[in-house]
Amino acid sequence: ADALKVNTTLMELGLGGCNLGDGGIEALAQALKENISLSVLSVLENDITAIGAAALIAMLEVNTALTKINLNDNEHIEHLQKRAIQTHLSSPTRAAARAAAAALALADTKPAHEIPRE
Repeated sequence: ADALKVNTTLMELGLGGCNLGDGGIEALAQALKENISLSVLSVLENDITAIGAAALIAMLEVNTALTKINLNDNEHIEHLQKRAIQTHLSSPTRAAARAAAAALALADTKPAHEIPRE
């Protein structure tokens, strides 16, 4: 999970059916607090409970890159927690933060004719 903190190329991660449980989800959520590129996460069928869901909610308060999380077949997550996760993902504040980050990334790139050659 620590590699996700610094990874800037991975955009989708599928971990369905990996038996991560709450401990694995907590470690993943901690790493994703620092990730700026992952936009889609699938953690279906991982025996996640309210504890893991709470870790995902806390991560979403910091991470603005994620746009979708698949939590299907994790029967122990309460409906209200699933709703809270979806609310975070669809928040206008998150959309504005993603747009600002994208604009900043574009501003930092230089056209090829401006890059010095050695």
